[in-house]
Amino acid sequence: MPGNWRSSTLVDGNPGTTDSVALAGDPLGDDDGDVLVKLLEHVLGTSDDNASEGGGVISVGVETIPVNDVANDYFVISF
Repeated sequence: MPGNWRSSTLVDGNPGTTDSVALAGDPLGDDDGDVLVKLLEHVLGTSDDNASEGGGVISVGVETIPVNDVANDYFVISF
């Protein structure tokens, strides 16, 4: 597999072209004040210019999850 391979944003792909979007600005900035930094909004596909897009996208918490029949508490990030 080529070293620069990545999945496409299109169902059938886009051979010979690109659909990548460059991150502009400070990756740790939060232009819209929704507490999600610009880099995270870029990864999630939300806008750092619109606070309503970022709210509720990520939730964090502790959940009890059984692994090999042993239940333990784990830090969980959901998006």
